[in-house]
Amino acid sequence: MKFENLLDCLEDDEKCQELILRLERAGEFSKPAKDFMKLVTMVNQPSFFSTLPDDTLQHVFHMCDPLRENFFISRLVCKNWRNAIENLSINKAPEPHVFLHPFVNQINPNRTYVPKYLQRFRKLDFCIKPLILQHWGGITHMISVNMSTKFNKLNTIKIYMPSFDISSYGFTQQPFETQMLTMHHKTLVHLQTPLFNFCHLNLKFPHLQFVKFSIDSQNIQDFAIQINLTRTNCPCLRTYEITVLGNNIENFANLLLANNFGDNCIAATVINFARFLPIRIAKNLDWLRTDLFKFPDRIEYLEFKQVPFDEPIENGWEHYKAFFANFPNLKGICLNGNSEQDFLNEQLGGDNAHVWRERILYLKLECNIRIMLQEDLCDPNLELPYAPDNQNWIFRFY
Repeated sequence: MKFENLLDCLEDDEKCQELILRLERAGEFSKPAKDFMKLVTMVNQPSFFSTLPDDTLQHVFHMCDPLRENFFISRLVCKNWRNAIENLSINKAPEPHVFLHPFVNQINPNRTYVPKYLQRFRKLDFCIKPLILQHWGGITHMISVNMSTKFNKLNTIKIYMPSFDISSYGFTQQPFETQMLTMHHKTLVHLQTPLFNFCHLNLKFPHLQFVKFSIDSQNIQDFAIQINLTRTNCPCLRTYEITVLGNNIENFANLLLANNFGDNCIAATVINFARFLPIRIAKNLDWLRTDLFKFPDRIEYLEFKQVPFDEPIENGWEHYKAFFANFPNLKGICLNGNSEQDFLNEQLGGDNAHVWRERILYLKLECNIRIMLQEDLCDPNLELPYAPDNQNWIFRFY
């Protein structure tokens, strides 16, 4: 094998996985495993780094997922670690539990290395759990100091709370978020925040493309103003992913329509949004109910979950023809993520497989509706807005 071919193998994810499988099959005491162990041991020697180009460790880290295997098992760190990784930048986020290592002794004995590692990441994925709140001051100080250096700016910041529980997100947590946004606003591409409140900073986000946030009753009235601010301060922002808290969906929908944002409403995984907004992609449907849709003529794609294949007349499927007749612009449906061939080959429904085959043929031939896979619904081309070019941005609702 030529040297170039060897390097190609190391950079190919599939071949690396094959290497791992072969080592596992050979066993710990096999000659290939011992030879490979010698190589890894050599890489861990401090003198080895002096012979490597600056980007070598970056390639090594990309071969290891999760990254903690490098940090706490392979220990690709030595006394002169600064010389080894000072030019290293990893376009990933450290695993969320890493932030607790310096503060909870029993988690990992190598906690003193964590701040040094944080300096090399380009993404922050920060879930505010109760244990995090117990050590809030120390953890946020460690993050802000080590993930906001002049050598490393973040392109992704995700700050969120489990199950959208933002009741405890207040004055204690917001200064940290404000600090991180102030430090990284020029490089951010992806932002997730518990509440839609970053516009008051009056910062420019020249590269921001995606923002995910929650909105409650206190923020609804100011939403239109904040959207207009983002159109000025975030020229590349295309996607707003929104969770409406409490019983505020109707009020929020009325505000969007009053401000002529209807054409920007694209997708919803909570069907209640379809009762009030002209969305085009409705997901997580269980029943065939036309009363769930206020604007059925705007629907282009439907995703059904829990389709009763063994009980073909349940959940409204007995009257499926009447249901689909209400959607004149419907282009495709997803039925538990199954393919068209699964139905045509009568692989679903057991004794009722022929019933579903007939239904799929009717939808395809008579209604021109295609059967879609789950990944088909993730095609960004489905979300192209109707709005003019100067309003080329969309809302998703979750």
